[in-house]
Amino acid sequence: MKKEKKFRSEGDIFFMDYLPDEVFDNLSESERESYRTYRNNHRWIHDGNEKIKKLESQIQKLKEEIKIVKGKIKGDDYHDGWESIMKKNYTNISFLSKKFEFYCSVGFRNRKSKSVKNQSRFNKELVRTQSQYDRKELTSNPKIYIRIESSDKKYLKNIYVGDEEKTREMIQRLRGGDWSSEKVSVHRLKIELREIYVPYSRYQIYHSNWESFKGDTHSVQKVEDWVVKMGYKFKEWS
Repeated sequence: MKKEKKFRSEGDIFFMDYLPDEVFDNLSESERESYRTYRNNHRWIHDGNEKIKKLESQIQKLKEEIKIVKGKIKGDDYHDGWESIMKKNYTNISFLSKKFEFYCSVGFRNRKSKSVKNQSRFNKELVRTQSQYDRKELTSNPKIYIRIESSDKKYLKNIYVGDEEKTREMIQRLRGGDWSSEKVSVHRLKIELREIYVPYSRYQIYHSNWESFKGDTHSVQKVEDWVVKMGYKFKEWS
């Protein structure tokens, strides 16, 4: 006669078959609770072990796939791998990296008026501590510069952007939205400036050379005009 109930964990260690209702009903409350807890955890252990088997099988398949892909990257005694093919072809176009690879950083510089500098040029302590000039309070208004340096460090260009307020206005004109200091941090401002000046510089260097780029003046208006002119192609030079 076929059993009515078949349990997934049947055959596992510590398996206890289904108890008839009469036997279960005659158990004390604590025994019934132990029986229910036992059965639940026994089933969970079985399901967990089955899942582990499936995962181990998947891991083994992934290991085999990884081995195959690594072989394609490195190649073997009879076939070139992707890496060696890439390096051979890179040699033919490596000259491009001299134009496309450079360092870009954004810096803030504090500048005092010429009058203050002339008055205090012989007094370093005064330069550092002076807070007033001609009975007027001196306020800090840092200027923003973009530093572009070739990867081989042969060329360096500092591009003046303006003070923080005007720089935020420039980005707002190009990007839209509210770029005020209350809405956008200085850190985010620097990131956005790099996203504008990196493609601009790369384009200018590619279409001329480092010497010309270094000697040219790159006004904010020139940069803005270029971004607008390039439109969606702007990102291609990022």
